[in-house]
Amino acid sequence: MELSINLLKKIAINVYDVVHPILGSKEAAKKSQRGAGGDISMQIDLLAEQSVIRTLESEKVDILMISEEIGEIYIGNKNNAIKNQNVLIIDP
Repeated sequence: MELSINLLKKIAINVYDVVHPILGSKEAAKKSQRGAGGDISMQIDLLAEQSVIRTLESEKVDILMISEEIGEIYIGNKNNAIKNQNVLIIDP
């Protein structure tokens, strides 16, 4: 699947479904490890990022995802992602 507005909407809805139940809670603010961007990641950020990755994997997207938490990760076929210049930058 190619990156499209419909896929981006699906990603947003999936992230909302995952993080909405814990918004404003102590669990959401629980600090975790230091992310690739150098900041300490919070649980809600990690959950959002995992949701994005799961959605991209389930939709079989070949893409380079760059995130404040995990850094750079290729999802799907790395060569296709590079060839097609498919990049998604997120800040969960």
